[in-house]
Amino acid sequence: MINLGQYPHSKESLCQLLEQSRTRILSHEEVAKWCWLFWSRWRSDEDDLFTKTDEMAIDIVMEIGEFWVNKPRYGVQPIIFGNEQIDMWIGRLQ
Repeated sequence: MINLGQYPHSKESLCQLLEQSRTRILSHEEVAKWCWLFWSRWRSDEDDLFTKTDEMAIDIVMEIGEFWVNKPRYGVQPIIFGNEQIDMWIGRLQ
């Protein structure tokens, strides 16, 4: 497990985290939670994220963050992204 606090909320960090989740160094659940926190900070315009974040990046952050929000509160149902999905997100970010 890695320290997600080391990753600033940015498009570049999102690409790095998605790549790391592909190798299972980082769980997809952790990526979804990081995205939800990014989206929350973006909405509050912390660190000027509202103006610094491009539209495509925040769209993907919201899409991934929804996995965290929609995760069942009870029971075990891990969040898992397919490699094709990760490839698509990374491709859209570049």
